[in-house]
Formats: sequence, structure tokens, C-alpha cells
Amino acid sequence: AVGRISGGGGCSRANASGEWSSANWRRDIVSGRWLIRYDGISNDGCQTRPRRGSASRMRRGNTMRRDAPERAVARRLCRVFVVTCVAIMAFGCAAVAPRNILPERLVNEAELIGLPGIRIWAMPRLGNLTGSSARKKPRSGASRLPIGGPETFLPTPAALMTAPTAPAFCDIVLLTMTFKYIDTHAHLNLAQFSEDKEAVIKKNHEEGVAVINVGTRRNTSQLAVDIAHKHANNWAIIGIHPLNVVTADPDDHGASEPEQTLDYDFYKTLAGDEKVVGIGECGFDYFHHPDSTYELQRDVFLTQIVLANEVGKPLMLHLRNSKDGKGRNAYNDALDILKSEAKVPGNAHFYAGTYEQARAFFELGYTISFTGVITFAKDYISLVKDTPLDMIHGETDCPYVAPVPYRGERCEPWMVKEIYKKIAEIKSETEERVREQLIKNAHHLYSLDQI
Repeated sequence: AVGRISGGGGCSRANASGEWSSANWRRDIVSGRWLIRYDGISNDGCQTRPRRGSASRMRRGNTMRRDAPERAVARRLCRVFVVTCVAIMAFGCAAVAPRNILPERLVNEAELIGLPGIRIWAMPRLGNLTGSSARKKPRSGASRLPIGGPETFLPTPAALMTAPTAPAFCDIVLLTMTFKYIDTHAHLNLAQFSEDKEAVIKKNHEEGVAVINVGTRRNTSQLAVDIAHKHANNWAIIGIHPLNVVTADPDDHGASEPEQTLDYDFYKTLAGDEKVVGIGECGFDYFHHPDSTYELQRDVFLTQIVLANEVGKPLMLHLRNSKDGKGRNAYNDALDILKSEAKVPGNAHFYAGTYEQARAFFELGYTISFTGVITFAKDYISLVKDTPLDMIHGETDCPYVAPVPYRGERCEPWMVKEIYKKIAEIKSETEERVREQLIKNAHHLYSLDQI
């Protein structure tokens, strides 16, 4: 029998095919648990219509009642057998899984799959099952998952035993966590979020927004990884920003010295972390630094390409031309190097090049991403319209360039929804279609399904 939690309750009958629908879930008022009916009788004693094929047995009258104790014993044995098998599998998973099976977070949605004769215990809003936050009270209702990359966790039996209101040995917990949007380039690891970073991350969770935080130098790369481990649906990209190759950016928590060489051993160790999904942001910046710094920027860029090739993770590119558009072209310089040196795909973030250059990136397996600028600058309309939807990402590059209607405010990851909406408007697509595809794009490039 397969059932899903719904907001409804009470006793209801089987559908015409004899299978149990979502209406066959009910919530016990006293215990607060969701209960599923089976074999014509709910597990709280509520009488329901018998399943298809049971009518002939009912006609035998007293025989059915005489067999009831034996059936009950058989049912309990079956339940013990199934749960034991699940426990064995869970212990097997725990042997190879990280110690913290379920990261600290709130789960906004849950979809439960019922097994015959087994109650499913649910915590639609739940923190870490193995920690003190597991004592949170269940939400009164739950809904089906929206479309978007799910992450499924199987808690260990020990976690099941300590979970709130869960019976000792007869219930299974299956939590499916999801997000509706993803900001593929954010900087919650910069100084602008030092005082309220946790509040912003909470807001992201409430809005269903996953985040990839991008490092700009050694300390902000480490901080991006720390955030990713502390919060689910957060990942990290690590590396040196072109600005920090020449000078120190004060946004990087008061950094005073540039990183003109890459500490290869440090970044390689950090890149091996499972929550790190890419290398960068790296490339060329001629907006803040003159062409004369090309060789210095190139050397650090090449070293990060070597690192990406070795660890097999995509590159996050930062490419920006001079204010007057003269001199060296950051996009052409990067393409020339990538064609001969890169063995991995990547993304050209905050894209502001031409469509011809974008096509050259596509041929190399690279994608491009758009920020809140597209919500107020008309120069991007034709570029967004012409770019295939499966080659696009949405990003905020927060704390910079907040989208309309938040212009003038500090940009935050949850605002990426406005960028998704604008892409849908420009391309004459539904918001749902754009949302689904951009999530698929992120999963494909950054292998989020494997984490």
C-alpha cells in the first residue's frame, strides 16, 4: 500500500480499485502521529471498507474472527522482520556515511511512502535527529514535495530510538529534503554578513533557496566550507578571486595582503571535501586592475585550472573587462587558456560578454549565469532570450546588485527568485518551467545529487 500525507483526516474508504488513497492517512489527536489503515481496519481500530478480494473471506463469518489472533501475530512478526531488515541496511549505510547523517536544518516538506502493515511516523519540520533539536514538535500538516533536487537521508536506528514521540521499534522515518530554487553564486562568507549570517540562512531555508557560497581567498574559502557543513542545502566553491591576486579586498574580512600564489596543498585538501563542488572564482579582472597585471592573474588562474583538473571539479570563472571596453578582453583571454588547459567544465558567472563568446563557452561545456542586473538593465534582454535554457544559471552574487524590487538594499540569496522570474518573462516561459530547468542545470554541473 502506498500513501502520502495529506491535510485531511477521519475514516475514509478505499477507492474503486481497492487501493488506499492519501485520504486513508489520519492524524491521531492525542499522540499527534499520522496513522495509515490496512486490511480493512485502521491501526487505531477505525472500521473501513475491506480491500478488494476480502469479501469472500468476510462471508465465512466466525472463521474470520477465529483467525484474527493468528493474523495479528503474523502481522506483528512481519513488521518486526521488515524493520529489522531496514535497521540492518541503516547500520550498513552508517558505516560508510558521514557521522552527522542528517545535518542541522529545518525540513519544510516531507513525502512518506507507506509499507503494508507498518505505521509511518513523520516529523515534517525536524532538526538534527541525533541532537537536542530533535525535540521539536511536529508540524500539524505536511504536503507533497515540490519539484526540485531531493536529498534523502536514512537515519540510523539509534537516531530513530531518540526521535521525539517515535515508538520504540516499529516505526520508520523517511525524510526527503528539497529546495525550490538555487543561488549558484553567493558570498555569505564575506564581511557584509558577519553579524546576521545565520538569520539570512534561516530566511533562505524558509524561502526554499539552496546556496553555493564562493570563496575569494584562503579564509573566505574555508568559511564557505564551514557554512556548507553547518547547514544543509549549502555548498562551497574554493579558490582565489582575481582581485585578491593583485590587491587585498577589504570585503574579505579585513584582508590586508594579496594572495599572489596559490597554496596548492591547502586548496587541494579543501577541494577534497565532499561539500566543495567547484574551484574558483578565478579568471581575469581588467575592471579594477590594468592589463599590465595579466601575467600575474594568468599564473594564478592556470594553477587553479590544474587543481580543478586534478580533483575533477568544475571551474567558477570571474571575467570582467575594463570600464571603457578597450585593451585586453577577459572573455577571450579565458577562452584561449581553457581550450588548451582545462579538462573540466565550468561556469562563467555574472556573464556580460557577447553571445558569440557565450557560444564558444558552450562548445567547451561551460554554462553562463545571470544576476539581478537583468531585472533592470535592458542590455541583457537579447542575450538571455538567445541563450538555451539548459545552459543558464541564476545567481545573486550577493551582497552585490540586488534585483528589482530590492534595488538599493543588500542583496541576499533568497532574492534569486526574482532572477528566475525575469528569465521566465524574457524567454516567454512559465516560471515553473524555468525553475525546474535551472535546478537541473545546477545538479548537472555541480553533481549535487551525489552529495
